[in-house]
Amino acid sequence: MKSATSLHLSWITIALLAFAPAVWAQQTPPPPGGSDQLRLAGKRLIEGDVDGALGIFEQVEPSKFSDTDRYNHGIALYRSQRLEAAAEAFQSAASASNPSLAARARFNLGNTAYSRALELLQSESPETVSAAIDSLQQAIDHYRSSLKLAPQDRDARVNIELASKLIRQLNQEQQQQQQQQSDETSDEEQSPSNENQKGQEGSRQQDRERTEQEPDSQ
Repeated sequence: MKSATSLHLSWITIALLAFAPAVWAQQTPPPPGGSDQLRLAGKRLIEGDVDGALGIFEQVEPSKFSDTDRYNHGIALYRSQRLEAAAEAFQSAASASNPSLAARARFNLGNTAYSRALELLQSESPETVSAAIDSLQQAIDHYRSSLKLAPQDRDARVNIELASKLIRQLNQEQQQQQQQQSDETSDEEQSPSNENQKGQEGSRQQDRERTEQEPDSQ
């Protein structure tokens, strides 16, 4: 029987290879028409210079960001694996007046939660599975929120299905681990230790000695 750890690690590979979202981050919008710095940040991001874009974004007071700036900042943070900060940026753009931009922000909130779940699954601790399942459910909620604004978004629907499948697989894994632990506990209870066996043998030997020493009742 596989150990709980080996079962857990086997699903890391499945999660990373089979259940990755269909689209990690949707297309970056065009540079906004704000300050020269923010336009340059958007341009750098489109060109693939994530570090350059981040450096510019972090020089500008966030209160000066437009919805597009917040979204683009989220993309840059996401691509730098700064998931918590990326989620905050996408959240701030999720209520944008532009429905298309708001839908993309919500979609990428889903991807951020999905990525966080995959990070948790890379830990060897089985206790992280429950946290990963919670994060995957959050991802599904964000994808569904995105679909309210963009009902034709096939990628969101695909990602919902992938996250749902992974949740089912992880729940199955947890049940297998619990059953394995239950079986191991049952085996331990049914198998007396050597010390107990020795104690029982000694007790029987003492009983025999007492019997031999006792005089006849006559």
